Amino acid sequence: MRFWQGVRRSKALLKKFKPDVVVGTGGYVCGPVVYAAAKLGIPTVIHEQNVVPGLTNHFLSRYVKGVAVSFAESKPHFAKCPDVVHAGNPCASAVLRADRKQGFASLGLAPETPFVVVVGGSGGPKR
Repeated sequence: MRFWQGVRRSKALLKKFKPDVVVGTGGYVCGPVVYAAAKLGIPTVIHEQNVVPGLTNHFLSRYVKGVAVSFAESKPHFAKCPDVVHAGNPCASAVLRADRKQGFASLGLAPETPFVVVVGGSGGPKR
């Protein structure tokens, strides 16, 4: 029941915010948001950091446009997704050394474009 309530609320928020893309990294909290985005036709991607995907990413892989995996061995777990890419794991130290202008250019964005990156851990987020 909470999943469907989350999907309904996520759809309302996504329609208001109008994101260009929605990226999920697993965990139950991203499930309703990524699912709602996919159903609204918003481009969606999930990233799986583990070799064996968790329940949420496994479920979402049927609806998203693409999956990025940290390990090549993860690819067979996402057979229902047409676009699975072995992208590796984001590295915080590489991000700290990154050049802002190059980063925006690599995404096809102007440096003054508002850009939000939300990251979190798997340490047991609260509702």
